[in-house]
Amino acid sequence: MWPLGLQILLGEATAPPRVREAPSRPEPGPSDWLTLNDLTRSTVLRHLARIAPPPVPQTGPGHRHNGLSAEAAWALCAHAMRRAFPGLAEEVNRTEAQTPKCVQPRADKHPKAFTYNLGHDRLPFVSLHYRDRPRDLLVMAHEFGHALQIVASAPLRTGQMPPIARECCAFLAELALIRHCSAGRSDLSAAHAADTAVYFGADRLRLQHALQGARTPYRYDWNYPLARRRAADLMAQGTPKVLCALYRAGAEGGRQLNRDVHALGLEACAA
Repeated sequence: MWPLGLQILLGEATAPPRVREAPSRPEPGPSDWLTLNDLTRSTVLRHLARIAPPPVPQTGPGHRHNGLSAEAAWALCAHAMRRAFPGLAEEVNRTEAQTPKCVQPRADKHPKAFTYNLGHDRLPFVSLHYRDRPRDLLVMAHEFGHALQIVASAPLRTGQMPPIARECCAFLAELALIRHCSAGRSDLSAAHAADTAVYFGADRLRLQHALQGARTPYRYDWNYPLARRRAADLMAQGTPKVLCALYRAGAEGGRQLNRDVHALGLEACAA
């Protein structure tokens, strides 16, 4: 039996009526987000300023079909991960073979893809709407990366990885797929560039505004710009050993990621 929260996301249960309660403490804001990711405001603003404005995405074959069933696409993502991260082969194999998932498009389940952490000693649950388009394949790789990170971190039993590091692992999985499929798959790169334009455009500006202004309620999309930039840097310059260690870092993932980019000379370490 799945938890009620997962059943609701899958459209298999109705959310109970919300009881309006007086807030016991303020909503999380930028300071809480910085602490969670082991970063400082000045460090993040400095790194955001170094992100070049996104190029205007070229119109590509966004609606072209891949010619892959959902099962074949999942297997392709796993194969790409084994090639990129051979040290994680055992965890990739387990994620590929045993992860429960719902990948068919359904109107009654949550419209966005997600990976649901079911807790210790249980594999995560993956949900997405696979329609055999290039972007669907990237989304599948992204969620495979999330699932793999949870599986690889599980032995530590340290808790959930901080969000920037978590999204960095998912973006690394997208890059692994693109690298594996580089020959004749410009459609994947075009779909990836279109997403990057959002992360480095609207999401970056939203995060800058939150860090420069008054208290702003936390938004999950604050995590994407730095995670996207760091994933690209690590994929280009990091070793497989470094990348495997990040997937296995668990709750220490934020500190591990900061140390990795500092060691590679990619960014100044958080103060």
